[in-house]
Amino acid sequence: MSPRRDISNKPNDESPDSPAPHLEPTQYREPGDTAASAPTLERTLADATPREHATSEQNPSEQAATDRQGERVHYFGDYELLEEIARGGMGIVYKAQQTRLKRLVAVKMILGGALASEQNVKRFLVEAEASANLDHPGIVPVYDFGEHGGTNYFSMAYVDGPSLAEKVGEHPMPADEAAALILKIADAVAYAHAQGVIHRDLKPENVLIDRDGQPRITDFGLAKLIDSDDELTQDGAIMGSVFYMPPEQASGQKSLIGPTADIYALGAMLYKLLTGHPPFQGPTAMETLNQVIHQDPIPLRRINSRIPRDLETICLKCLHKDIKRRFRTANELVEELTSFRRGEPIRSRPVGQIEHLWRWCRRNPLPTLLSAGLLFTVFFAAITVTTFLNRAKAEQRRFEQQQRSVETLSNMVLSKTLSETDEWLRLFFQPVEQQLSVTGDRVGAGLIDVETPKDANDFLVPLIEYYPQVSSLMIADDRGREHMLLRTEQQIDGQTNHLWRCRQTRLDQWQDEVRWTEWTSKQPTIQQHTESLSYDPRTRPWFRTAVNGLDESNADQNRRQAIHWTEPYLFFTTKDLGITASMAIPDSNGGHVTTVVAFDLLLQDITRFTTRKQPTQNGKLLVLTEDARLVALPKDAQFATPMQWKQWFMKPLEEINQPYATQAASVFSFNSDRKQIYRFESNGDQWWGAAKQFQLGDELTLWMLVLLPERDLHKRLSEQ
Repeated sequence: MSPRRDISNKPNDESPDSPAPHLEPTQYREPGDTAASAPTLERTLADATPREHATSEQNPSEQAATDRQGERVHYFGDYELLEEIARGGMGIVYKAQQTRLKRLVAVKMILGGALASEQNVKRFLVEAEASANLDHPGIVPVYDFGEHGGTNYFSMAYVDGPSLAEKVGEHPMPADEAAALILKIADAVAYAHAQGVIHRDLKPENVLIDRDGQPRITDFGLAKLIDSDDELTQDGAIMGSVFYMPPEQASGQKSLIGPTADIYALGAMLYKLLTGHPPFQGPTAMETLNQVIHQDPIPLRRINSRIPRDLETICLKCLHKDIKRRFRTANELVEELTSFRRGEPIRSRPVGQIEHLWRWCRRNPLPTLLSAGLLFTVFFAAITVTTFLNRAKAEQRRFEQQQRSVETLSNMVLSKTLSETDEWLRLFFQPVEQQLSVTGDRVGAGLIDVETPKDANDFLVPLIEYYPQVSSLMIADDRGREHMLLRTEQQIDGQTNHLWRCRQTRLDQWQDEVRWTEWTSKQPTIQQHTESLSYDPRTRPWFRTAVNGLDESNADQNRRQAIHWTEPYLFFTTKDLGITASMAIPDSNGGHVTTVVAFDLLLQDITRFTTRKQPTQNGKLLVLTEDARLVALPKDAQFATPMQWKQWFMKPLEEINQPYATQAASVFSFNSDRKQIYRFESNGDQWWGAAKQFQLGDELTLWMLVLLPERDLHKRLSEQ
């Protein structure tokens, strides 16, 4: 695929900041580096993954890439990932080198990996199946699809060229060139329809132009198999790009969407190429949606009189709101465009009664004026009387149409945003669950021990470096021994310096003062000192779990993935809000020593994530506890720094002194587990909100709350 590809129009779209599926990083080391006795801060996660136990069956080219000095190489199965070229809520696309066949390809993998929702996986597999069965020079071919490391993927040809949208920009094309391009695209669509595949999201961004000038259709993420039941699309759901979708798709009439939807999109693309803009383009997405459903497009020759009349007729027939009056098949459109390019008469050019009358009037100007004057005199009184009534009725109909469009659009955007947020939160917590299991394997195998700080730190440092949301890692056992590694940030001369602190404590040798081992990213020399603690670590959940030999969550300790999530709490060192994930690990010598491995996550990082991923420019995305206390809130003008945010953590929603939050607290009910979508007013503005529960294991429940002003709703749809 070509760089700069937009795939954000799919359901459960993720923003560009969403984490990619877990890859396999190789070791990274600058030339000339040597091992040191102090912990090596430059190590990557490769030190902690099964990659370091590669067998002799490892691909030779992969092994060679691993050995290259000063480079970081990522592999995904048989593919060397070269660069990311596209990302959206459902998938991410990489330019890649297929190692065995030594060819450039584009690899698309589902975003979220093993945590992707069942609906997203089904839709991803439909896209792969639909694309894989198509073999046409106008369609980007799929080479392979499958699953690797729990992540679904498929590979396809890499097209090194711009999209049709980039090629045309906002400038009209010559009529013959535009007709030639749409003819080739229509031929590919006709082939896809013959194979039983409807694209449903044709637009200039989804057509790539290769080096030979051949347009090639890609991105079958919304495709539907003609003979299958489209269980992934619900009635009333609006999917696709608003500028190129037919009325039946814009109004969410699932049963009416068929091959003629693609024909409409081809007409809309032809309109764009001939005029420089799509047939409908209102000031907001809601107005555009209204136009698509209720208005006819402006005839092309009114915009540019040099456009051939036959080509205008073909284009407007594609765009007819009545499905039965469009071309019945894409092959009919191909035939008409071929006739136009050859200079032959086209079939679909009936002269209507209005055009007949217009021609008669031009031939007979005097009788026309006399007749017009007579008609004006006769009907003037009736027109005057009915004008005000018709205007009032029209305004009422327009208002009702807008209200229906607003309601449809709002529910669509909010439902989609909730799904995106659910996926995003799972991706935030996913690395902790994965690495907790990896660490547990090392502890259970005896490779890490509470009382061997160097070996433990050599393994734990890269984990904390790799995942910014992890602030510390603890290992404790029921003999009262604890090993803790903590990282904090310091600002020195305007630069961030990481301070690493390692502590070991024992209950049977408890003292008010404990010994710390410290080093920094700027000064890796290890220093030791003692200091008094301002808290008792024996009260922490991971220490109590180990000492008592009991997982306080009552999770099954005999089950490998039994992870315990604590309720959010104020982190004891940095005073940020934290949450602990712990896991009981039997001892490798027979289970007589219960060991607990625990991560501390700073939920302040959720605040950073939500700051970058707001649902719209002015939208808000809050994370609440089960009883509706604030865990994370987006950056706001009145909360310019994290220190200012902290005063609102774990406070009820109505106490953050923001009008939109106060109103939302009075509208939403957080004692129910059902999804909620409401409209409310705040400071004279109309707002929409949606709330949904997010579950971590069987223990911890969080609420996702999305709030956005109605005026911003069109921005989400415009991005599709």
